[in-house]
Amino acid sequence: MNHTNQHSRPSTPAASDLLPAASARLPESHNPNLLLTTNEAAPYLGVSPRTLETWRSTGRHGVRYIKVGSRVRYRLRDLDEWLASRMQEHTGQSGEVDA
Repeated sequence: MNHTNQHSRPSTPAASDLLPAASARLPESHNPNLLLTTNEAAPYLGVSPRTLETWRSTGRHGVRYIKVGSRVRYRLRDLDEWLASRMQEHTGQSGEVDA
């Protein structure tokens, strides 16, 4: 748990801090520029590959991806940023973020 004083801004946790089981599948270096396939990115986010494919095709939730020819890749830094943007303070928040 991050403890901060009133004058400093709390740091944003990396996805590996939020999802320790998923981070076990990542290299120790946790290279933020690492490109993951859909099958690698989905468990990192805690969803199925099919769900991630659906989000990508519909534009739902705004998970950024990169097209490399006909292949789809997810940059680890983008996944971490997306997860951080989904943080909630209380259950009354909608969870939807404007893209």
